[in-house]
Amino acid sequence: MITRGGKRLAVLAPAPEATGRAVKDALLRHVGTLDDAFEDDVTAPP
Repeated sequence: MITRGGKRLAVLAPAPEATGRAVKDALLRHVGTLDDAFEDDVTAPP
C-alpha cells in the first residue's frame, strides 16, 4: 500500500505483464482524485 500524509494512494499488486506505460495509463484514470504532488508526478511528461 502506498500512502502519503496518512491517506491511501494506491495498492501495488503483481502485474507481470504490465509496462510502465500501462501503469501510468491506469493512474491517469484517477487524475483529480490523487494527492496533488503525486498527481504532478503522474501527469508529468516522460
